[in-house]
Amino acid sequence: MIRIALDAMGGDHAPKEIISGAMLARSSMELDITLIGDKTAIEEELKIQKSPFMFPVVHTTEVVAMNDHPSEVLRTKKDASIFVATRLVAEGRCDAVVSAGSTGAQLAAAIFILGRIKGIERPGIATPIPQVNGKLAMMCDGGAVSDCKPNNLLEFAQMSSAYCQNVMNIDNPRIALLNIGEEPEKGSELTQATNKLMSSKPDLNFIGNIEGKDVLRGHADAIITDGFTGNVILKAIEGIASDVMGLVKKAAKTSLTSKMGGLLLLPTIGKIRKLMDYSEYGGAPLLGVNGVSIICHGRSNGKAISSAIRQAVNCCNAQLISKITTQAR
Repeated sequence: MIRIALDAMGGDHAPKEIISGAMLARSSMELDITLIGDKTAIEEELKIQKSPFMFPVVHTTEVVAMNDHPSEVLRTKKDASIFVATRLVAEGRCDAVVSAGSTGAQLAAAIFILGRIKGIERPGIATPIPQVNGKLAMMCDGGAVSDCKPNNLLEFAQMSSAYCQNVMNIDNPRIALLNIGEEPEKGSELTQATNKLMSSKPDLNFIGNIEGKDVLRGHADAIITDGFTGNVILKAIEGIASDVMGLVKKAAKTSLTSKMGGLLLLPTIGKIRKLMDYSEYGGAPLLGVNGVSIICHGRSNGKAISSAIRQAVNCCNAQLISKITTQAR
């Protein structure tokens, strides 16, 4: 049975939504979930939500604030919930860690407590991106490494390919490089060198460059970029999706000036909402560290936490770390 270390204190709505997510996950999956954090706060919330499940609790005395510097808190807040949860995985007491807390702190915990997979220079965040065809693609890196070298991007591509194959069950996944043009000679020195490097790898189904306008169009299964660009793209998509949904809702109320016109728009609104709802997809796996670590959105609700836990379970069942380790040798 898969054992999850769940950071109950991480996120904007902790511990309420974290515990709600744990309950949702337990109601649909056979797994063990250990809640990490302030025992009093956790047990009080379990009572409030009338949990039908018994969750082991590991008490911690500290929490990483979103404005804490990741490298400092690793030294000064050793009893913070994210660090304790990650140590449970490193010690073999749990199989995966899931957190909606500080991404920087989770990165630091994964790198310095779990350690990098041998042969991987820099880990990358593989963020799921909904496509207009209803499927999912991964973008790596979503914010871990701002300044990349060609070899870093190649490693992101190889790890993303392994994730797509083993967790998403995609045969021969299509790998694309985010760039300002489709031609190999387009872009910066980094993207030109990376294109050439990826093209030289016969075991990688590299389909070439992809432009920003095609990120959501289902042309690739994994989109590779540096963490700075990837994070900008992801936040732009999030903001645009929110604004578009607001416009569509407004249109349903005011356009056509008829009740029938609004009703006709309702099915479309539902489809768009479901497509762009991050809670459907859970979190983003941190690829390249020696353990399963799932990074969730800070605003995650219970549904998103449950989805992230399912994602962690899928990574464990697919033996993703072993597959990446074998590939990196």
